[in-house]
Amino acid sequence: MCAPRPPETAEILGTVAPPYLPAGSEIAYGSGWRAELSVVGYKDGWFLIDDVQEPGARYGEAAERDKPSYAGRGWVKTSEVMAAYANTQMPKNWLLQAPNIDAKAFVPTGAGADEGLSIDGTLKHLLACSANWALTESTDGTRGWWRGTCSNQATNCS
Repeated sequence: MCAPRPPETAEILGTVAPPYLPAGSEIAYGSGWRAELSVVGYKDGWFLIDDVQEPGARYGEAAERDKPSYAGRGWVKTSEVMAAYANTQMPKNWLLQAPNIDAKAFVPTGAGADEGLSIDGTLKHLLACSANWALTESTDGTRGWWRGTCSNQATNCS
């Protein structure tokens, strides 16, 4: 069970570093490295996060900063957190109607529907979580549940 979400007037404990694009980097993408963190809970439009890693730290390209990111546990609005679909070997790459492998899928129609959802770059919004499931919206506007997200910016966590 998660602690109650903070009120809008709660004290700000710290901040997370903005994206960082090292000059001459051959592995950071065009928008740079983003901070990586663990989502450990969800309540009413807020994610409870922990284990914040500086942008680029896991890839040997972290910036030298005067004030590091807040590394403790805290709440952030869902609009402030992003992830990618993890490669979790789901039977079909479709978003599901509930956080359960046996739930009905939102089966896409049109060209490429048989292939299902691409897990590469198609997660638009992370909306909520339940255990290891994430309620997401894909770039085509479909909302549904996916088993596993990935914060690693160099792989799809397969």
